[in-house]
Amino acid sequence: MITTSKLYRVKKRWEACKSEGVDNVSTFMLSTRDLVKFSLLVALFAILSDAMLGHALLWENDPYWTYWITKTLLIGTVFALGTAWFGVGALRGALITLVHTIILTIYYWTFSPVGLPEEVNWLDLNHTWVTGVPIHFAVIYIGYLSALWFWNANNLPREKPTSSREVHRVLIATIAAVVVMGIASSLVVGEFVGVTWFVTRILVMFTTLLALTAFMPRVSRLALLGISFIESLILTAHSHYLSPLGLPGTWRVFSTLTPVTVPRWLDFKELWYYQFPIYFIVGLVTLWALRKWSAK
Repeated sequence: MITTSKLYRVKKRWEACKSEGVDNVSTFMLSTRDLVKFSLLVALFAILSDAMLGHALLWENDPYWTYWITKTLLIGTVFALGTAWFGVGALRGALITLVHTIILTIYYWTFSPVGLPEEVNWLDLNHTWVTGVPIHFAVIYIGYLSALWFWNANNLPREKPTSSREVHRVLIATIAAVVVMGIASSLVVGEFVGVTWFVTRILVMFTTLLALTAFMPRVSRLALLGISFIESLILTAHSHYLSPLGLPGTWRVFSTLTPVTVPRWLDFKELWYYQFPIYFIVGLVTLWALRKWSAK
């Protein structure tokens, strides 16, 4: 139901836009909460478009569920960063989609096979650089435009745009935390966890930390323990089901030869006795630091 007060707020927002020389609501910068909502919409529509149009209709294949989860996190991360820095809009979305497509292609060409956790299957040149780039750009951009239409039809940003500053904080905190986690995990398991390990943990941690920062900006110290516990469970489950050690194996950059990869899945003791405490302690310190940083 549209109330008088809601119409008044929309009117004031449009007046503010005109004073700033902006004619289209889709060019606005977003608040952190709106950024999380919009990025979630883009990830949802884009991964559905990729599944239905790209893999089911054109390629007629299924890269398996690790691919879908990792790609959804990658879409959410790239579009959250891009939208925070450049805003929303059809042209901006096209540029962000292009950047995402390049990152995605490099990731599945050099850093990770598809088919996990069932089997290791590296994509060939045709499914990455030849047909992968144009098809992935098209289907992801369709998803973005669908999310943008849905957003403009149902939402108007009504909060002060603050997402760029918050995203910088979360991104820096995430990278620092994952580096510490990776070094500590490598030491306790007795081997290097792999470059892909760092990439996937950044995707998982950035998306969850950004959502937590947006919707729970002021929490008690006890709540920080609970949030860190949840974050640790998510990261541990990701290690258990989706992300082994040993990736990417041999590096494939300019060669078309299939990389030699021997993934190793952590056992129960390594996961819950070693990695879970690392995730929890580093996550708790990261949340505490973010809270102090945001208060300044």
